[in-house]
Amino acid sequence: MLFGGNLLRQAAFVQLRQENPGAIRVVGEMTGADRIMNESIFVGVYPGLTRAMLEYIVETTRAFCHKA
Repeated sequence: MLFGGNLLRQAAFVQLRQENPGAIRVVGEMTGADRIMNESIFVGVYPGLTRAMLEYIVETTRAFCHKA
């Protein structure tokens, strides 16, 4: 699975909405999706991560947060 933020902002969906507006049903302004896309950090995970990989994610996240 892949998460790409607010999918309505992705180029393929922008083009689809222009070419075929009825192809996508949107309810509301999607402000929640925009906020999540702009104000959060997505950490991708999958069951095959090793302990070393997880530790790298933790260390990198901590370093980033200490700089902020």
